[in-house]
Amino acid sequence: MISTDDGGHDWSIFSQGGKWQVFTGEYSWNSGLNVEVNKWQHIAAVFKPGANLVFYKNALSKSRGAAPATDVGTHNACIGANPGPWEEYFQGKIDEVAIYQRALSADEIYQIYDRFQQLAHSQPATKTDVQVKPAKMAQTENLVKVSQNPIGKWRSVDFVRRIEDFKPGIRSFSGELFLKDVEFNKGGKTSSSFTWRRGWIRHEDGRTKARYQIKKINGTTYLFLPWLSGDVTIRGQKPRYYVMEKVEQKTSHKQREQIAQQAGPTVLAGEFVELLVKGNFSAATKNFDATMRQAMPPERLADVWKGLVGQSGVFKEQIGTRTEKTPGFDIVYVTCEFEKGPLDIKVVYDSKRQVSGLWFVPVPQHVLEGYQNKQAKAPIQRKPSNEAVYKQLEQIFDLSELPPQMHFADALDVIKNSVEPPLNVFVFWNDLYNEADVDRTSPINIDSAAKVPLNMAFSLLLDSVSGGFADLTYTVANGLIYIGPKKVLRKKVKTSVHRISDVLGADNILRSLQLQTIHAIDLQSNSVAPAHRAKVAHPA
Repeated sequence: MISTDDGGHDWSIFSQGGKWQVFTGEYSWNSGLNVEVNKWQHIAAVFKPGANLVFYKNALSKSRGAAPATDVGTHNACIGANPGPWEEYFQGKIDEVAIYQRALSADEIYQIYDRFQQLAHSQPATKTDVQVKPAKMAQTENLVKVSQNPIGKWRSVDFVRRIEDFKPGIRSFSGELFLKDVEFNKGGKTSSSFTWRRGWIRHEDGRTKARYQIKKINGTTYLFLPWLSGDVTIRGQKPRYYVMEKVEQKTSHKQREQIAQQAGPTVLAGEFVELLVKGNFSAATKNFDATMRQAMPPERLADVWKGLVGQSGVFKEQIGTRTEKTPGFDIVYVTCEFEKGPLDIKVVYDSKRQVSGLWFVPVPQHVLEGYQNKQAKAPIQRKPSNEAVYKQLEQIFDLSELPPQMHFADALDVIKNSVEPPLNVFVFWNDLYNEADVDRTSPINIDSAAKVPLNMAFSLLLDSVSGGFADLTYTVANGLIYIGPKKVLRKKVKTSVHRISDVLGADNILRSLQLQTIHAIDLQSNSVAPAHRAKVAHPA
């Protein structure tokens, strides 16, 4: 595709054997990423001489590691062919070619991919341009796309003709802002006259809609809300935008106590474990008592969790819970399955339902036997045609391969091709769009970077791309994985021998997915620490 090769494996990008490959300056490196026939793909290679070589396909990166310090090739760069005497030509179309004089970051690669991806899907290439870019690019660190989930209250700060016109701290609209604030609620409701679905707002006439955008500018998150006035709905003009800041609605200490009292220690412990596994350590520590907050701040808890996973392996699922009582305390054991075996996460709650102790301890043998006997009494029959799929769904996938801005279809492609043979995935695209405004190009907005089993990777992906609006899920039937809104799958995918909880893990994992959190954690000790001397021990 582009090459400087003079016979010494000099820096080049090419396709061979159905895979994208790179000449490193020393040898041929297979990225392992598929060449897709009759489909536009964004390809990039970033060489950092003496440091690293990274290949990108549709912003998905594969790193080779250390790259040669120099490329001693004598040929100029050739596009569409090998510049040597081998008469090797690229069999396809090439468009929007660019060569940079410096190594681009992963974010810059994605921005380029995102800018041209829509063009690649909407019209064929008509030219082949070579652009030599200067070393300095436009700065993009202060403008970042974030999750398009608008749930919460927003306050108006400006009114602009175009999103690009907004300048933080400089009011462009001199009049009074008609829309003071608006609250987005789950299920598509708002405090105003319009409704919302993921990425869109709809006018009350039911026929007019426009896309909203949420961006982080200089560290502050703004919602750009298209104003569907009569100029838009009747006269067909383009909407202007209300610029809105998120109103942080803090939960008082008394409210947190009331919520905790209503939930009960078993539910709280399960949710606590899920927050830890997801990596939301700030939320996990909010219900700590004063002693625990001092002994285990979020960053300390993060270190403990990473150390635990390093010793116990990847978290798989919650197996069950059991409780004990001592004067003034409730003790909850959340039994969790890790890659290297089970552990109990022991969480102690005081009379105010605050966490006053936390340990990671071995699971007693009689407890494990009890869980095994319970499962043996009610075995779940599964079709032989689905068994191979279940086995594949147990394999580990690294979610860090999926950047938040990646398109949904691309993310699905990465996940299904992460195992051999690739998973057979059938997506109800029309139903996803009609029920949740999710399509192939919807950004996944995933914020987890954990290594998890494939079944959880699918579930986390669907939770993230739905943006809190619709309940998306998947099920396994006839050797296929079906993806769509839950109510659609119930009607369209019939299976009498399979439960979705079996695909996702235990029943409490299914419950945790509905709460949009997943996973678990552990510490270690042999006794309960009272609130006034709560101790936290490192994993052995």
